Amino acid sequence: MIFSMAGRAALLRSLSHGRHRLPFSESVRGGLICAAPAVLAAAWHAPLLCWSAIAAFWTCLCDDSGTRPRERIVQGLLFAVLGGLAAGCAIAAGAVPGLAIVLAGASAWLGALVRCRGALPGLRGLLVATAFAVCAAFPVHGLQDAREYALYFIAGGVWATACNLALWQYSADTRVRAATFAWLYGLGSYVGKLAQAPDSRHGAAASRAQLRASLDTMSAAITAAPGAVAPACRRWLADAEQAMALLAGIESLLHSRRRAPQAEAEAATLDLIRAVLERLAEAIDACAADLRRAAKPDAALTAERLRPFAEHAELARESADAEAPSSDARAWRETFMTLCARLATLAADADPDSDTRAAARAADAAASRASQPWRNALHAVVAQVRTHGVFARYAARLAVAAMIAVTLARWRSAEQGYWLALTTMFIVQPTFSQTVRVSSLRIGGTMLGAVLASALALAIHSPILLALAILPLATGTLAARAVSYVSYILFLTSHFVLVAHLGTPVGEPWDLAVSRVLNSLAGVAVGVAASFLAWPEWEQHKLGPAAAHALKCVSEYVQAVLRGRASESGDDTQQEQHAEQQAERNAREIAALRRQACLAVDTLESVISATRLESLSSNHRAAHASVLMLRLRKLVGVVSPLEGADAALDHADRARLAALAQSVGALLRATREQRAGLRAQLQAADSTESIESIASADYATHARSFFARHIEHEVIDGALAVSMVVPDVLDA
Repeated sequence: MIFSMAGRAALLRSLSHGRHRLPFSESVRGGLICAAPAVLAAAWHAPLLCWSAIAAFWTCLCDDSGTRPRERIVQGLLFAVLGGLAAGCAIAAGAVPGLAIVLAGASAWLGALVRCRGALPGLRGLLVATAFAVCAAFPVHGLQDAREYALYFIAGGVWATACNLALWQYSADTRVRAATFAWLYGLGSYVGKLAQAPDSRHGAAASRAQLRASLDTMSAAITAAPGAVAPACRRWLADAEQAMALLAGIESLLHSRRRAPQAEAEAATLDLIRAVLERLAEAIDACAADLRRAAKPDAALTAERLRPFAEHAELARESADAEAPSSDARAWRETFMTLCARLATLAADADPDSDTRAAARAADAAASRASQPWRNALHAVVAQVRTHGVFARYAARLAVAAMIAVTLARWRSAEQGYWLALTTMFIVQPTFSQTVRVSSLRIGGTMLGAVLASALALAIHSPILLALAILPLATGTLAARAVSYVSYILFLTSHFVLVAHLGTPVGEPWDLAVSRVLNSLAGVAVGVAASFLAWPEWEQHKLGPAAAHALKCVSEYVQAVLRGRASESGDDTQQEQHAEQQAERNAREIAALRRQACLAVDTLESVISATRLESLSSNHRAAHASVLMLRLRKLVGVVSPLEGADAALDHADRARLAALAQSVGALLRATREQRAGLRAQLQAADSTESIESIASADYATHARSFFARHIEHEVIDGALAVSMVVPDVLDA
């Protein structure tokens, strides 16, 4: 058999569900916009229309379909005019030796500084600077050529802006649903990977990173929606962070082999886990499908979809209780089922309007503060220059790299030398580790794309048909941005090679492809060298601060959850209302602490990855930081279910966990001299707990539940491990 059952199921799921998370409709619209100038260039024998095709593609690339039409028009036209002026000035300055090189550095410096305003403004600034660098590398100069290149670029930008607004549009509700569907697809993928290998020690780090990116996209889409949002979408947004924390808890429980059942119960336990997680993944996929198809998706529909899973989980729980040979196995299974049940019931909870409306009000306030973008952008750029911030140093490196690339392209007079400058502009990143990572991905994508484009050029001899082949390539380029950087570069290279071949149809396609690859390699070399030699930005210096921040955020969250939300019963209605309001405030505060903890741990993970990439040899500090990161993430996952488990805990549980919060907080905040004594106290408490659990004849009637017992032990174990590794990270 070529594929296993799991492989076939994953493939079918990708075909049936995964295709809906990609922006195919908007990508097809962009592909039509980009292909039209290329077809006209082939039909009218007007090579400069290929420059318009590139301008149209860049305009589509930096178009934000989620903003208001007026803003899209202003941004699109402004980009077209600035790009046209940059192209014209670069070609006009080419007549003066050295002037184009200096201006290329200046434009790159200005374009890179705009990145401090965000990813999309930074992309526009980088593309304008790239237009200048590419045109400065062209073997043409003079006022006549400058005027033509400027006008054709402006025409391509205006064409793309008009078509982006005139062709089919999508409502805010459609974009919100698409973003929520993508997040649910990632959630189902994460659960499915856990189900495929429940006994694996390797976490689904890639799925978790994709899930975080999908969550950010969903949050941005819901925040930007001008009208009412479907209740189901609001529900998933309100519970997204806790769902991710619960998944981390499930993963940490699966990988906690020391607390796993005994060997005789291992196979049965893993079969139970696999079956439960598979049903949970199927339920999440069903919720995603309902969200995409239903006219008015709401939380009730989601609850209806998740009810079969809850029934299956209850049957599995009863079966496990009957078969479990030991209290440890029963406690382990009970904890796992509690986590899964809490994850399944998140979307069926009460009205989510309170949290999401508060978030929307905060977003509106932030938008009102940002109502003067030009003044704010100018102040941000000036602040970067004055303080020599990270983007100011990045701008300086990019300026140096741009001048070197343009100099090499003009000095060698190489065929397709502008690709050297183009590659360099996109290779240089704010940090050295990011530059190396992007370089490796771009080399692979460029080679594959060059081979694909050359094969198309050899197979298709008609210029019109070759221009029509740009449509699927441009569509794939715009759609592949949501998949991976390599696939995006593969389509991008094929797209640009065919456009360049139509613009200058001289030589064999293979020669053009080889020239493109060689210039790409030269551009990568220039970018990496500039990032390494010119004011390099090293991530390893951020390891200590990132670890300290993650430790602080996780400590605050763990203590807040362990302390709980004690509620006092009373007959006074006013007192009950006050208690409910206080509980809501506490819940919002804990949710904010949870998000801060998750983001801080994710940031620490990215810094560790960058530090390892920068180190030529093994980095022991990064290794200790990796252990710290995993332990902190496990702590978040362990205590997260307590947010919704107040009913499952008695007074003894709450009192014990509250005392544990104080001990854990003191240990995580302790100095080097204080840690030894506090560790001894926690170890003694853990040993006492083990003796009590063994002495208990009937564990089901023990004062504290399985759930609290597992959480207490895992918190103690995690806090002790963190205290052991912290000195090697913070004090190194």
